[in-house]
Amino acid sequence: MARIAGSVYTDIDPKAFHFEAGGAPSAMMRESLLWRLHHHRYDPREPPLRLFEEAYTTTHRMVRIFKARLVRLRLRLGLRLRLRARLRLRLRLRLRLRLSVFKARRACGVGPLPSPCPYPALTLTTGT
Repeated sequence: MARIAGSVYTDIDPKAFHFEAGGAPSAMMRESLLWRLHHHRYDPREPPLRLFEEAYTTTHRMVRIFKARLVRLRLRLGLRLRLRARLRLRLRLRLRLRLSVFKARRACGVGPLPSPCPYPALTLTTGT
């Protein structure tokens, strides 16, 4: 599995997945999803799983099936955050546009009402 991942993703080094002397896993192996799923409920020092829950386990634990949980909630939360970021960007752009309109009117000596401006590119109409 590590070799396959290493051939697809360049930031994964397959040689980093090994056991140290005494049977302890390497740091990269300990952080992997497979290790966490395998050691779930075997090792009390392992942190509990947050994104997966055990759906089925055979009597001798030869086969273990996990299901993803909170996927919809996380997707909705991510979508909501992206929408908020988009709205913030729109607001920033609107404020910049209003500021540039204000500066252009000031450069032309234009008050709140539109009047002729010597710079045709800066001629703007009043609007909200």
